[in-house]
Amino acid sequence: MENIVTFKNVSFTYREAKKPAVNNISFSIKKGSWTSIVGHNGSGKSTISRLINGLLVPDDNPETEIVVDGIKLSDDTVWDIRNNVGIVFQNPDNQFVGATVADDVAFGLENRGIQRDKMIEIVDTVLKEVNMSDYKNSEPSNLSGGQKQRVAIAGILAIEPKIIILDEATSMLDPQGKEHIIELVKRMKQKNDLTVISITHDINEAANSDQVLVINDGNLVTSGSPNEVFIQTKMINEVGLEEPFIFKLQEKLKAVGIDLPPNLDTEEKLVDALCRLNSKM
Repeated sequence: MENIVTFKNVSFTYREAKKPAVNNISFSIKKGSWTSIVGHNGSGKSTISRLINGLLVPDDNPETEIVVDGIKLSDDTVWDIRNNVGIVFQNPDNQFVGATVADDVAFGLENRGIQRDKMIEIVDTVLKEVNMSDYKNSEPSNLSGGQKQRVAIAGILAIEPKIIILDEATSMLDPQGKEHIIELVKRMKQKNDLTVISITHDINEAANSDQVLVINDGNLVTSGSPNEVFIQTKMINEVGLEEPFIFKLQEKLKAVGIDLPPNLDTEEKLVDALCRLNSKM
């Protein structure tokens, strides 16, 4: 698969900060993949998301390069890139601009000059996709946290981006609400061939990704598949994170002599492996 996001020697320092929030990092994200960027609070994760679509401008360095969907980020191309990237933030209230749910979803379409008939059709379609059609005329402020995130996702789907960034988008939700949003994004990813970048400190959520980037104090510590990353128990603990439950459970099972196959990176794979072992006993 081709890369849809590439960072090369990217740094960013906030005004009056003593050190960079992002320190000379380089990585690539494959088109159509789900990448989780993990780290403790203040590690630089959200700064990376804002660098991807030009909300922040990297420190001046001739070797720095950010490329999104084949377009090198610059003052001249920033709006082309933003048309392809949608961000769902931690607090959806910060994104709402419309008096009703339908108005809010239509906002991005209005800015792009979409004709009214087509706009109404798109709004109805995306609200149906996120199961929020019944709330079309509701005020966003009256919705629950999970419903607000669904509306925020609908607003992004309306403009048909190629990349969706979840910037701690589920951190304010209860476990059930979090699960519903993740399943929704998975479904939309498959249907619309999206690339998903999840900025999160939820390790269990990251365990289901195609790729994991571990950020600590602005530095890229390691990257790879969940298996390649979360097997590094010492490193995970040193950066202030906790092993995902399925990896922790596998360690305990192996410690009592249960021989498990490699690459069990989901609960479904682990349960299937245990069932197979049980059938041989």
